Amino acid sequence: SKRGCDREDGPQQSNTDLFLFQDEFFLASPARAKAFCQALIDSRSKARLKAIGRVNLIDPESMELMTKAGWFELRFEIESGSDVILTRVRKGFTIAEAIDVVFQTADIFPGVDAFFIWGFSFETMDQFYQTVFRMNSFQMLGIQVLPSLLCYLSQTAVYEELDKDRLEFSFEMIPEYMVTGHENYTGSAITIDPMHHPIYDFIIAKRNISPGFFHYDIEHNVQPKLEVLTEFAFYNRGKSPTSPAAPTRLPPGRSDPSALRHHSFEGAAERRLDGVVGRHEPVVPDDELPSLQSMVPSPRLQELAYRSVTLIG
Repeated sequence: SKRGCDREDGPQQSNTDLFLFQDEFFLASPARAKAFCQALIDSRSKARLKAIGRVNLIDPESMELMTKAGWFELRFEIESGSDVILTRVRKGFTIAEAIDVVFQTADIFPGVDAFFIWGFSFETMDQFYQTVFRMNSFQMLGIQVLPSLLCYLSQTAVYEELDKDRLEFSFEMIPEYMVTGHENYTGSAITIDPMHHPIYDFIIAKRNISPGFFHYDIEHNVQPKLEVLTEFAFYNRGKSPTSPAAPTRLPPGRSDPSALRHHSFEGAAERRLDGVVGRHEPVVPDDELPSLQSMVPSPRLQELAYRSVTLIG
């Protein structure tokens, strides 16, 4: 509110100078968002801000005002590179519209994040390839890409439409947003101490309460997609503590647990744009820039591009 922006010492009083507006509907009312930004500007706040935006609820004027008010990063929950999937989950925009808005944002904000979800039960591999191609193309342009394995929520249409008999629980693979804190990481592999198994026994017995811990058809839906994402380094395959020289190969139907760690984005800031309108300048010295040859898409990425264009066209 404006009242909360009238005091310059607000962030100092809370001993916090970084705030994330987690709700993507913060921008649902452009007038309200602009008024809030102006109040921050008038208060001379020194707070640093991040926000989750929505492709169909943002405009360049709002973005310009947000950067003046202290926002330096905008995130978009795009979810998929396939228009079929976007329609199915009722996102309210097309992938072409998302691309256009993300490019506009990259011209204004120092940092841009793009979230994608994988593992939809109704997502074909060709539709998934469209998502992977879009993720790769965004990343090559300096956009930070954040993939996430789908977590099911009870009482949602996506969950209610599922064949519940095909939901599986794995002690070696837990979706990113469902980690309980009882898991152990040895190197990069996930293990769970037997003393904590009663917690998971309860989760397994009460599937309808906590469906986010379960996967839909690991062997045919999750594992093949995870292998593609690992191939493109969105996840690290990691090494088994018992076999440090090579990745652990799990039996069919069980994914490599260590692969579910996000690809390290160390140096992501080096790939980002400087945020100057109309100008994309690298923030690393010239001698550290990748060669032109290294920027040419790999044959595998070209294959994904072909699949994507063929499906769209």
